[in-house]
Amino acid sequence: GVDQGVDVEDAMLTMTQHEALMDGVVKIFCTHTEPNFSLPWQRKRQYQSTSTGFVIEKKRILTNAHAVEFHTQVKVKRRGSDTKYVANVLAIGTECD
Repeated sequence: GVDQGVDVEDAMLTMTQHEALMDGVVKIFCTHTEPNFSLPWQRKRQYQSTSTGFVIEKKRILTNAHAVEFHTQVKVKRRGSDTKYVANVLAIGTECD
């Protein structure tokens, strides 16, 4: 067989592209409190979850609906950083989750 080696420049470009893509991934920390439909004046116990999302245009983040459903607080953290930022949920599309 013919050895088809990897071009070093191509490999470096691929790694650079990979790093750029990974910089767009964020970790999402969410506190949820589900409503109590049988006793609407009460809420169920809070719980926390973590998930991932990715940055899209205008500093917006796209993630799964279940990651932020019944949210009471959402924070996000960039890869390689310890700083968490409070985020606002703009829309949830449970029908397309």
